[in-house]
Amino acid sequence: MTDILVKNGYILTMTGEGVGMIEDGAVAIEGNEIVAVGKTDELKKEHSGAERVFDATGKAVLPGFVDAHVHTSMSLLRGEGQDVPEIEWMLKTMAPFSRHITLEHDIKGTALG
Repeated sequence: MTDILVKNGYILTMTGEGVGMIEDGAVAIEGNEIVAVGKTDELKKEHSGAERVFDATGKAVLPGFVDAHVHTSMSLLRGEGQDVPEIEWMLKTMAPFSRHITLEHDIKGTALG
């Protein structure tokens, strides 16, 4: 039984060389597993009993994409200088604080993040 069906989206895949795209695409999920990726019309028939259905019209869907570049150790500095432009935040907030961050701080920040 399909738990989730995401339909009508621009599905970005890593099939073949480079990035592939399925327009008006869908993704079917059962538990924690992606069980099908394809055109919305095909997957709607096959997974019509999905418990939850999300309409991704006009949105990109990246099945299986994992963003591992999250800087969780920096959660100790969350909220510091957030009201300034990014370059200023990096130079005037992150750089001065980062010099004093130890491995212990990184571990604690990651646990908080």
